[in-house]
Amino acid sequence: MTDVSFSFKVTAKDVCAAVTFTLPDAQTGTSPALYKGRTQTLTFPAWTPSPSYCPFVYVIDGTSSGALGDAATLVTLNKAVDTRTVGINSADESSWTDDLLKEYTLPIQVKHPDDSGTLASETYNYKFQVMTDPCSSSSPTETLLEASRTATWAYTLLGDTNGEHVIDMNWNPSACDDIHKYSITWGTGSSGDATFDLNADGKLTYDSVNKKLIIDKTTTTDKAGTYTIYVAALTATDVAVPLGDDNENRQTITLTLTDPCVTAVATFVPVADVTYKLGDTAASFDIEGASFAPAACNAEIDFPSEYVVTIPTAIQAVMSFVNGPSNQRWSVFAADNETNK
Repeated sequence: MTDVSFSFKVTAKDVCAAVTFTLPDAQTGTSPALYKGRTQTLTFPAWTPSPSYCPFVYVIDGTSSGALGDAATLVTLNKAVDTRTVGINSADESSWTDDLLKEYTLPIQVKHPDDSGTLASETYNYKFQVMTDPCSSSSPTETLLEASRTATWAYTLLGDTNGEHVIDMNWNPSACDDIHKYSITWGTGSSGDATFDLNADGKLTYDSVNKKLIIDKTTTTDKAGTYTIYVAALTATDVAVPLGDDNENRQTITLTLTDPCVTAVATFVPVADVTYKLGDTAASFDIEGASFAPAACNAEIDFPSEYVVTIPTAIQAVMSFVNGPSNQRWSVFAADNETNK
């Protein structure tokens, strides 16, 4: 068989040679802030290439002779396409002199495919500001948002795990939301108050590291009820944020501890019918403790002292409780054959 062959031509075309870019929308409103004393980053918006798969790099002049000036050594720029950040480090706080606390404009351009490419003619100006942390002031002025002034927390006692409530308070400015510390007042703050005593007994505590309240799972059902906890704020430098004339900078948390045994479902062992003829030898039968759901109530509801047995009025004269170490024994007898026929 004679071999048959043919040839064809493949032309490779660099479609990215004519790549174009769509710039992000211009910023509006107040430029985002970085606060000296915190380790923070801001993300500047991405450019969009067309075709979308074309590679490129960001070009930002953040040198001392460029946009950042004397702040160049204090600002960190990450120009990776997938990680576009502007940041400062809290360790540089003392270097941020008053003249450096201002708004900066970063002219951002791109090159394709890398730094050896041609600089695009378009420029996107990204603005940010560096300022003193408003949440570390020696004279705090932040205010708690109304929606955060109250909170509720419910816990059902006899659980297998501790109850937890993370304190969540939102502020104006929002920069203070996660930076504040908290001070707790248990009820009236005095012995004899139910909330104060629950804390004094170690059953209701505050984890300041994780900013959460904890109710101990071993808390007994006699503590069921409603408790009030007040939360005030401290700045990062431990200065108390003023409560305000109407305590508007304080959160009130209402804690409800529920006894599950109040609504527990009881299952009794059926008692066989007892037939008694007046004048016969007394007959007796036993009532055993119930089985409860939830199961924790089996140990919580004491038998027989916390059980109520009601004897119908018509037969009260011929029934009595005898005794029984692990059950409640009842006897039927003839108190007076003539009267009780």
